[in-house]
Amino acid sequence: MATALASLTLGVGANTAIFSVVDAVVLRPLPLTDARRVFAVREMRGGQATGGNPRRLYDWMEQLRGLEAGAGFYTEQLAVGGSEEPRRVPVVHTFGDLFGATGVGPAVGRGFSAEEMRGRGEAVAVVSSRLARGLFGEPASAVGRSLEVNGAKATIVGVMGQGMGLPNEAEAWLPAPEGMQAGSRKAAFLFTFARLREGVSEAAATAEWRVLEQRLAAQYPDSDRGLVARLEPLENFAGAETRQMLRMLFAVSGLVLLIACWNIATLLLSRAAERQREASIRKALGGGDWSLARAYLSESLLLSAMGGVLSAGSAAFLVDVLKAALPPDLPRLETAAVDWRVLLFCTVVSLVCGLVFGAGPAWYAARAPMQPAMNRAARRPWLSGALVVSEVAVCLLLLTAAGSAIGAFLKMRGAPLGFDTEQLMTVRIAQSWNTPKAKLDRFHREALEQLGAIAGVRAVGLMDRLPLGGGTQSQTVRVSGAIPRPELESQRVSLRGVSSGYLETLGVRFLRGGGLQRTGEAVVNEEFWKTYLGGGDAVGREIATEGGRRFRITGVAANIQQNPLVDTPAEVFVPMEDVYWPIANFVLRAQVDAWALRRAVRERIRELDAGVWIDEMGTLEQKVVEAWSAPRLVSALMGGFALLALLLASVGIHGIVAGEVAQRRREIGIRAAMGAAPGRIAREVLRRGMRLAWVGGGMGLGLSFWGLPVLRGLPGGAGVEAPIGPLLAAGTLLLCAAGAASYWPARRAARIDPAETLRSE
Repeated sequence: MATALASLTLGVGANTAIFSVVDAVVLRPLPLTDARRVFAVREMRGGQATGGNPRRLYDWMEQLRGLEAGAGFYTEQLAVGGSEEPRRVPVVHTFGDLFGATGVGPAVGRGFSAEEMRGRGEAVAVVSSRLARGLFGEPASAVGRSLEVNGAKATIVGVMGQGMGLPNEAEAWLPAPEGMQAGSRKAAFLFTFARLREGVSEAAATAEWRVLEQRLAAQYPDSDRGLVARLEPLENFAGAETRQMLRMLFAVSGLVLLIACWNIATLLLSRAAERQREASIRKALGGGDWSLARAYLSESLLLSAMGGVLSAGSAAFLVDVLKAALPPDLPRLETAAVDWRVLLFCTVVSLVCGLVFGAGPAWYAARAPMQPAMNRAARRPWLSGALVVSEVAVCLLLLTAAGSAIGAFLKMRGAPLGFDTEQLMTVRIAQSWNTPKAKLDRFHREALEQLGAIAGVRAVGLMDRLPLGGGTQSQTVRVSGAIPRPELESQRVSLRGVSSGYLETLGVRFLRGGGLQRTGEAVVNEEFWKTYLGGGDAVGREIATEGGRRFRITGVAANIQQNPLVDTPAEVFVPMEDVYWPIANFVLRAQVDAWALRRAVRERIRELDAGVWIDEMGTLEQKVVEAWSAPRLVSALMGGFALLALLLASVGIHGIVAGEVAQRRREIGIRAAMGAAPGRIAREVLRRGMRLAWVGGGMGLGLSFWGLPVLRGLPGGAGVEAPIGPLLAAGTLLLCAAGAASYWPARRAARIDPAETLRSE
C-alpha cells in the first residue's frame, strides 16, 4: 500500500501544483468590471500585428455605435517623485477613457475628465495605492498633491485600489500630451482595447469595424489602407504564449495522474486477487457482496484521503518551485498559492481517484466465485494487465514528447547566433517618448564618444533593440532593380536603427560590402538578400520604405538571431539618426572583463546627463540565457513529467509481475522440484514483464504520432520534427525500465525453495 500511496501523492501533488498556477493565471478573471465585454484590439497589416494609433482610436470611439468605451496606452519607466527622492517606476500614458473601458476607476478621488483625457489643460495623474503610500504615507492624503514625473509637475486626482489597474504592474497613469494624441496616423505604438455595449456580440462589433475600416482606408489611404482590426478577449490576450504552455503542462500532468491512478487500480486489484481466499471465507460466514465491496471501497477511500493530505503538502512545495521557474511577467503569477480553491481541487481529485479506481477491485472481490478461491489461488484479473499496458502506452507518449521537446531545444540552442557574446556588455537607457529627436541624437552621439573613451573598451555601438530581445519596427519596402514579386508587396521587414560600428562591435560577419558610415545608408541581412534579391548584387541598390525614406545598401550581414522561437526575418539596418526610438541599447566590447566596466559606464552617463537613468546593465551572455528560458523550461518540465511517468509505469510492471510470482509460488516450487532450471523460471517471469512493455509500446507508438504535433504550439516547440529519433530513444529507455522492474520478481521466482513449497503442502 505504500507504493499506491506514493503514486497517489506524486500524481495528485503535481496536478495540484500546476492547477494552482493555472487557476491564478488562466482561470481567474481579470480584475475588471464585466470583463467578458472587454476586448484587446489588434491591428493587422499583411497578416502581421502592428501597434495602435491614437487618431484611429478616436475615430473608433466617435463612429462605432457598438463601442461603449475605447482606450489605448503605452508604458515606460520614468523618474517619479513627490516628497521624496525620485524613483524609477512604470508609468502608463493613456489615450481615451482608460478607466471607463476597464470598468475600474480610482478608489479615492476621480479619474480623468474628457478634456484631460485628450491631454488638455493642467497635467493630472492617477497613482497606485502602493506609490501613494510610499510617497505620502496614506493613499487618501495623496489626492491634490503634486507629483513630479521626469521633472514635470502633475496634480494627483485619484488613487487606485490595491492590486487594481491595467497593466497590473503600473504605478502611475497620466494622459498623454496633446501633441502625441494628435500625431501622425502612421505612428503605431499603442496597446488598444475596447469595451462593447451590453448586448453587442463580438461578431456584430467585428462587422461594424469592417465597414468603418473601408471608410477610413478610402479617407486616409496612405496610413489606413490594408489595416484590419482583430478583437481578442482581453483576459486571453495577456500572456497568451505562456498560458498555452500552462494548459499543455496541465494536460501532461493529467496524463501522469492517470498513470498514477492506473497504478493504484493495478495494485488494488493485485491485493484483491491475493485476498480472494479471505473474501471467500467472509462469504461463507454470511458476508454479503455489498458489505465486502464496501470494505474494499473504505480501504480505497482511506488511501485516497491519506494521499490527499500528503499531496497538499507536496503541492505547496511544488508551487514555489513553479513560481521561481516560470516567467516573472506572467499575469498574477505571484498570487498562485495553495488556497481553498486549490485544496478543494486536491480533495476532489483524491476522492474521485479513490472511488473510481477502487470500484474495480471492490467489484472483483464481491463477484469472485467462492468455492474455487477457497481451494486454490485464483487467477489474476485480466484488467490488471490491461491497465499496465495502458500505463506503458501513455508513458511512451510522454517520453517521446519530452525527447522531442529536448531535442528541439538543443537544436535551436545549437544554431549560430550570428554574433560573438564574449566580453560584450549591454547598457539600456530609455528616455521619455516625447523627448525631442534632436536631443536624442545629440545624447546618442555624445554617449558613444564617452563610452568609447573608457579605458578597457575596444569598441562601442548602439541599437534600438538587442538581439534575442524580440520586437521590431517594420515596414513594407521596395528594392530598386529587383524583380517585383506579388507576395512581397505586403510583406513587412524589420527596420532596426543602429549606430555606425554597431555590427562590427557585435562581431557580425559581412557577406558583401561593409557597414554603415552615414545617414541614408543601409545594411541588409542574409535573409533579406536571398528573399528580395535572390542572392544577387546588393551593394549600391536602393531601398524605398512605405514611409517614403530611401536608403542605399552598403553591405550584406550574416543573419542575427532576434527571437529563438521563430526563423530569422528579413532585416534592414539603418542609421539611428534616420529613425525615432528613445530606447538606446549600447554594446561595449571589453578587452578583458566586460562586467568590470559598469562603474565607469555609470559615471560617464551621469556626467553626460544627470537626469538620464540606466534601466539595465549586464552582459550579452546573460541576455542569451534569458532568451532561452521559455524553451528550456518546457523541456525541463516535460522531461520531469516523463521521468515521473516512467517511474510509475515501472512500479506498475513490477507490481503485476511480483504479484503473479506471489500467486504462483506453489506452482513454481513444484516445477522446481520436478527439475525446472532456475534460469528458465526467471526467463519466463522476465518475459511476462517485457511482453507488457512490448504491447504497451505498440499502442504508445500510435499515440506518439498522433499527440506529438501538439507540441509545436508550445513556446519553444516550433522546432519539433518527426518523432522517429525520440521514439527510438523513448522505446529503448522504456524497455530497459521494464527489464529492471521485472528483474527482481524474476530473481525471486528463481530462488523459490522447492523443499519449502512441498513442506507447506
